[in-house]
Amino acid sequence: MTAETAQKVGLDTSALVRIISGEPPELAEKVARRLAGIIDGGGTCLVGDIAAFEAYYALQQFYGMTKGEALGHLRELAATPGFRFSRTVAATLQIPNLDRANPGFIDRVLAAGYRAAGAATLSCEKSFKKLPNAIVVS
Repeated sequence: MTAETAQKVGLDTSALVRIISGEPPELAEKVARRLAGIIDGGGTCLVGDIAAFEAYYALQQFYGMTKGEALGHLRELAATPGFRFSRTVAATLQIPNLDRANPGFIDRVLAAGYRAAGAATLSCEKSFKKLPNAIVVS
């Protein structure tokens, strides 16, 4: 079975950043064609939480995007047929003004994952007091 005929393919950070940034153009186009073939064949492109986090960071640090721009691109991709993010990431991306939220995107996904597992989140960051089921040590 080749990647083109697979029903599901997981994107790593490099592929995710290429389709969002379009850089470098030749490689971004190859990735886009490959993913289009998978989706057109009825497949699904999975975006893992770590890939989403790393892409969020890379888009800001290496491509000069603002938090809002990086989050906007991730939101757009999460809403694109054929792409699937975890429920937690997809839900967190829908928080209004997430680019200005404190705790931010990654911390909120982390805490939501712990809540889903029935655990509290222990943090030394005071901003975690805003989140349910958080223990802040300061």
